[in-house]
Amino acid sequence: MSCFIGFYGVHGTKFAKKLKDFCRQELLDSLALLEDAHLGMKGAPEHLIHIEQLEIFVRVGVPEKERVKPQRLTVSITFWPTRNIRELDDKIGRTVNYSAVCKETKKFTGEQSYNLIETLADRIAAHLLKKFAIQKITIELRKFALKDAAYASVTLTRSASVD
Repeated sequence: MSCFIGFYGVHGTKFAKKLKDFCRQELLDSLALLEDAHLGMKGAPEHLIHIEQLEIFVRVGVPEKERVKPQRLTVSITFWPTRNIRELDDKIGRTVNYSAVCKETKKFTGEQSYNLIETLADRIAAHLLKKFAIQKITIELRKFALKDAAYASVTLTRSASVD
């Protein structure tokens, strides 16, 4: 920073006030750049949205009898929108609407039948990456089929392809 305030004999003058204002802004700009660099960011901070244990009903399981009727699973979804948080301007149309993500997840999974929860989690991630402006997504899918355990789960993270 190249500013210094306190020139001898200019205190209280318009020049001193302008210089002080200029230096204050330069300092604020420099601090913002340092903060972004310290956090490993270029520009504004990234943000994520998290949906915890959304209930879905899916035909999933290795034995055929498990896939006869939909069973209750929960899916937790964490995603990083592509739009910078500083660009949102408090407008829902500029972010990824988490309500729409929930609705789309339920619709998509209701139409599916898979043997493995791993495959289902991967397909959910791929579908949501295509459907919404998301750069990265983490899916945790829980199945409640074991009588001696609270649940079995799979967690995976996928990033959008750069075309």
